[in-house]
Amino acid sequence: MLDLLKADQPEMVRNAHSAAATYYSDRNDPVSIAEHVYHRLMLGQQPDPFVWDGTTTSLDMATHRYLATAMDEVPPQGKLFLASQLGLEISGQLRAAANDADSERIIGPRALQTLLHQGTQSALELLQERKARTAESPLLAIEARCYLSLKEYGKVDAYLQDALGNFPVTGNPGRQAELTWLLAQARLQAGRRAAGIETLVSLAAFAATLTNPVPRVQTLAVLIDLLPSNDGRRGPARDDLAGALAQCPEELFSSEADVIRYGFSRVSIEKSSKLTSVALMTLSTLYDIVVQKTGFALTSKIVAGIADLALSQQALAEKLSGGAGRTGDGRVESEAKMLGEFAVWTLAQLDSERPTISDILKLVSELRGALTRSLSPEAPLSMAACMSVWWLAQGITGSLIAATLGGLDPYREPWELMSDLEALA
Repeated sequence: MLDLLKADQPEMVRNAHSAAATYYSDRNDPVSIAEHVYHRLMLGQQPDPFVWDGTTTSLDMATHRYLATAMDEVPPQGKLFLASQLGLEISGQLRAAANDADSERIIGPRALQTLLHQGTQSALELLQERKARTAESPLLAIEARCYLSLKEYGKVDAYLQDALGNFPVTGNPGRQAELTWLLAQARLQAGRRAAGIETLVSLAAFAATLTNPVPRVQTLAVLIDLLPSNDGRRGPARDDLAGALAQCPEELFSSEADVIRYGFSRVSIEKSSKLTSVALMTLSTLYDIVVQKTGFALTSKIVAGIADLALSQQALAEKLSGGAGRTGDGRVESEAKMLGEFAVWTLAQLDSERPTISDILKLVSELRGALTRSLSPEAPLSMAACMSVWWLAQGITGSLIAATLGGLDPYREPWELMSDLEALA
C-alpha cells in the first residue's frame, strides 16, 4: 500500500516521513529512537546522532530489534546504515559502496565471529578484503591480534607503529591505549624485553590521561613484574600503581576484579595498608579462588609473612594500650584491644606446620570482619588487615601480560561489546 501511495503521491509520503522523524526526535526511548531512524532513512537522510546520544554515532543496542525488519524497506544508503549499526549481512556490491567507517562497522562483527568459529586465517582474509582503514579504526586492533596469534612479530610491530604514527591527536584515547598495549605484547613475545618495557612505560604515562584508571593499573602491574628489582623505576611505578588503585571507583570492582586484584598484589605492602576498599574487594574474590583451589598457591613465605605481621601488630597493640591508659583515650584503647585480639587470633590460626585451606578461609573471613569493624581506614586494625590481605594476594598465580587491556569498554563500539573479545587473546 505504501509503495503504491509513494508512486502516486510521493510528496505526501515524503511529508509524512518528515513529520514522523521530527515528532520522534524529541523522545529518547528505544522505540521512538528506532522510529526516528527509520523515517530519516526512508527520506534518504542519515539519522542525527544527537537524537539518541551526542557522544557517539552508534545506536543503543536496545533499538536494534525494532530496526532489524526495516532492511527490506529502506533505500540502499539506509541498508548500509542499518548493516553498519546492527551487524547485518548485505550484498558484496552494496558493501563495496559503503564508506570506510560504515564498512568497518559491517566487517567488524563478522571478523570477530569468523575468528571465533573459523580461525585466525579466515578472519584475516575477511579483514583484508578492504584494506582502507579510518585513522582510529576498531579493525586495527583485531588485525594486530591476528598477526600476534600467528606469531608474525615483525609484521605486527611495523603494522602497529604505522597505526600509532597516523593516529589522530584528538582520536579515541582508548583505541590508542589498546594499540600501544598490543605493541608491547608483540615486542615481549618476540623476546625484545627492553623494547617491551619501554613501550609499557610510555603507555603507563598515556593511560594517566584516561578517565578510567583500570588500563593504567594493568599496565603498571605488568611493568612491575618485568622490571628488575634493582631498576630505579620500580619503586615509583609501585607508588603510581597505588595511586591508580585509589582512584578506582567501587562500581568497577565487579567488572574489573581480576585487574584490580592483580594490581593490589603488586603494590608495596606499606601502600597496601591505605587501600581498604580494594583490600575488601580482593577478599571477596579471594574466597572463591581459594575454595576452587585454582590460581592460588599458599607458600611458606606467605605464612611466615602473615605471622611476622601479626607479631608486630601484637607489639603495637601493647604499646597503644599502654599509651591510651596513661592518656585516658578510650578510642585508642578500643582500637588497641581489637588489634591485639586480631593478632592473637591470626597467630593461633597459623600455629601449624602447614595451614589448611579451611584455616585460610577462616582467616579470609576474619580479615573481612576486621576491615568492617575497624574505627577508620587509618586505624591500626584496618591497616594491619589490609597488609594481611596483601600477603594472601601474593598467593594468586597467573599474570595479565597476555590478556586484553582492561577498562576500555567506554571506548568501544556496541558491536565490540556484544562479541567475545577473549577469542582474540
